[in-house]
Amino acid sequence: RQTLKEVEAGWLDGPVSLESIPITSPISRRFGLVQKDKTRLIDDFSASGVNACVSVYETPSLHTVDVVSALMAYWSSESHGAGSSSSLQIRTYDLSSAYRQLALSSRGRDCAYIAVFDPCKKQTAYFACRAVPFGAVRSVHSFLRLSRAIWWLGVVCCDLMWTSYFDDYVVMAQPELVQS
Repeated sequence: RQTLKEVEAGWLDGPVSLESIPITSPISRRFGLVQKDKTRLIDDFSASGVNACVSVYETPSLHTVDVVSALMAYWSSESHGAGSSSSLQIRTYDLSSAYRQLALSSRGRDCAYIAVFDPCKKQTAYFACRAVPFGAVRSVHSFLRLSRAIWWLGVVCCDLMWTSYFDDYVVMAQPELVQS
């Protein structure tokens, strides 16, 4: 059901026939990982060998609680020095289905077929990924790079006081700026 919902959302194409998948394209298995109150779909790009073929030459830096704390301390110090209120209005934004918001390139699609068992038909169904899959090494790397670029644009070009903390964006502003 969850896989078919991803088809409806435009993240996957399919089901597709096995014959329509290029003979040179690897097929990765999809399985569900039960977590507390939900099942997370995992696309196993390690078993198919796709992850082993990927090289990443840099490590994206992540903001930690230290960055958030330093930003708040800086704001408080600068506000106090300027004689203005140091009160903040803080908002967090959780990016649901974050990886799925990134489309695969045409070259990436050649290696992004998944197989999942269809319990209704009692057979394997095949799908082509249109968005970056959850389970591919480059999905994490690509998302973090894009997230960092958007953060940089917000801070440098738009003068936003902002941090990207794990999957959430934290945007801080003076109350009077938010209301106007």
